[in-house]
Amino acid sequence: MKNCLQLLLVSLMLFGGQVQAQWCGSDLGLLSSEEQQAAFDFYQQNRTPAARGDGIDSVAVTIHIIESRAVGSIDISVDQIEEEIERTNRIYNSAGIEFFICGSPRYIQGGGTYTFNTGDQLNQLNYVPGTINIYFADDVVTPGGVGLCGYARFPFFNTEESRYVMMNKGCATDGATLIHELGHFYGLYHTHETSFGREYVDGTNCEVAGDLLCDTPADPNLGTPNLMSGCSYVGKITDPKGESYVPPVNNFMSYAPSSCVRFFSAEQLAVIESVHEDENAYLVSKCDFYPDFAISSQVGQLSIRSDQKIDATFDISLSNLKKTYEATLRISLAQKEDEVGFLLHEERIELTPGERQISLDFALDFPIVLGTGDYFLKAVIDSDNEIIEVTEKNNTFISSLSIDNSSLSDLVVFPNPALDELKVFLRNEKDRGDLYIQIYRYDGRLVWEKKGFKSQNEYFQLLDISQLSSGMYIVQINFLEADGRYAVKFFKR
Repeated sequence: MKNCLQLLLVSLMLFGGQVQAQWCGSDLGLLSSEEQQAAFDFYQQNRTPAARGDGIDSVAVTIHIIESRAVGSIDISVDQIEEEIERTNRIYNSAGIEFFICGSPRYIQGGGTYTFNTGDQLNQLNYVPGTINIYFADDVVTPGGVGLCGYARFPFFNTEESRYVMMNKGCATDGATLIHELGHFYGLYHTHETSFGREYVDGTNCEVAGDLLCDTPADPNLGTPNLMSGCSYVGKITDPKGESYVPPVNNFMSYAPSSCVRFFSAEQLAVIESVHEDENAYLVSKCDFYPDFAISSQVGQLSIRSDQKIDATFDISLSNLKKTYEATLRISLAQKEDEVGFLLHEERIELTPGERQISLDFALDFPIVLGTGDYFLKAVIDSDNEIIEVTEKNNTFISSLSIDNSSLSDLVVFPNPALDELKVFLRNEKDRGDLYIQIYRYDGRLVWEKKGFKSQNEYFQLLDISQLSSGMYIVQINFLEADGRYAVKFFKR
């Protein structure tokens, strides 16, 4: 928390569990002698595991997902990130820490590739105080273009607002990289660190060399080619005393394959706990400073005809509003739950402090171009994710909807007699493609026509006949690329 040094701890754990390169940005030689001594002294004072109770402290995390328009852009879902945080918590619970996502994830329109400098700039613009800011990008590289799985700011020499974690989406869900990067965020070095000198295999200099911890055996850097076979060390490298290494092949701060690593040592956990209590004490344990909206409805499973309205009431519950918000309510119809679907209604809703619930009634027109089948009626509040909330998982209400046109004849127009609007329904299995709906006077004169398209067994259309004079008419449907021709009479009032 003292003066700021642009020190980066970089993980190069490889996509799929193997290491991409032996380069790391955690160059402790960049520190001033005073800063190096401070880092050294911290480890001397915090190496021994502290007595700790059984409690678990919550630590807030802000998720930033960078959406790039670059070719080959990588998708990562909030569900995937949540699952990775759950796996991370199983490890950090041993240090008395449990991470939780603070507020709804932020989506940032940005570039496809980030270096240390552009990552710093990104964080300056989007940093959320009191939380660990984690960014998920398509690609993360060194200034020289070497691909990385991620990097994190070291806590001792950076201001709170300059600390963050950058993750490559391709490595973000491998069960190890996020744990590794948060290890750097909590002050851990790689087990193969050499900036304080090379650690001897016999451990006689473990307190002053390597990663400065004595319960992590000397490590020759497991990212070096030909040192690992699966999860076994097969290298023949010796330390400065000539002793063969027996490195920790399952420690999260090593460069062992991600499928092999599974634990922090007792001294590593002690460092994490100490940093949590001191340098990282600014991190909040709850996010009650965000509002929350939830949408619900008593609408059960509906069964209607294509031309009938959908009657629905939606209740929007509000909590922790400290100011007035405007949010978009969007109601749509989809054939699958995860589809955007056909828009039925959209409006801006004002949400004001003091209100606990808003009830909205709708008589929604079903898009009659859709025929018999099963659908999902979806209502979403804050549909464009404009507002940061406690959670967005309660912003969507979904109910099932069945369309049943079995009560209609294969060709029917109604109402009959008609006034200003006429509904035309046609059911057949063989004809598809472009069609013309034509209306003829009873004397044979064409008075109205419209082009349409039939893609399924049913075709339903609403016609505006308000300009027609009263009298008898014939509706004719002609398929342009088929022999089908259909006609039926109606009376215009």
